[in-house]
Amino acid sequence: MVTVNKGLLIMKRNNFKKYYILSGIFFTLFVILTILVKYVDVQPIGPEDSLVGFATLNKYFLSLFTPNLTLFYVTDYLVFVGIIIAVIFAVIGIIQLIKRKSIKRVDSDLIILGVYYIFVVIFYLFFEFEVINFRPILIDGKLQASYPSTTSFVLTSVIPVAIVLYHKMISNKPLRITIDVVLILVDVFAIVGRLVSCGHWFTDILGSLVLSAGFVFIFLGVKRHVDTYKQIHRNNY
Repeated sequence: MVTVNKGLLIMKRNNFKKYYILSGIFFTLFVILTILVKYVDVQPIGPEDSLVGFATLNKYFLSLFTPNLTLFYVTDYLVFVGIIIAVIFAVIGIIQLIKRKSIKRVDSDLIILGVYYIFVVIFYLFFEFEVINFRPILIDGKLQASYPSTTSFVLTSVIPVAIVLYHKMISNKPLRITIDVVLILVDVFAIVGRLVSCGHWFTDILGSLVLSAGFVFIFLGVKRHVDTYKQIHRNNY
């Protein structure tokens, strides 16, 4: 009975269900937003008269800025920051696997992260080819898929999760804070830059943020869920 009560207390303290609920809310909002973008206020306001949903809203935001291809390409390359972060954690996981000689002994956070990255890549590739609407500007004279902003999606999915994980790995507080600030500024710059450069419509950016929030919360939920049961298991033995 004492063990059961301790387990319930740990589960209550490490309430992971709220993260699942928040993730479900954001994923639902993303689906709703995507449907609305596809069918609400659709007008041929894009290049070559391409159709865009929420045309009045998107046209207004586009009118606030001047197309800037330099800024567009700079923010486009920032996706490599997310890739570098993923590679660093992958290397850490591989080193642990080699040293510990069993995937079961690799930190659960890294295993969860690996699966998480797989789904981020799947969604990234899907929206690179699935056209909801096209960019407000032509790139190399061609129309390109624009919804959601995949650059914003990748960075906003990778960076918050990375911050959670390396906070457990780096004991030097000033270093942690410095890395936090740099990564957050990179993410904000990429998001704002994609909009200001006219590389995306406003709803493209909004969609990417809603989708990435769903991803981040599902990661936090699974991580907290696994941590909870590991803690219960330790207490039982």
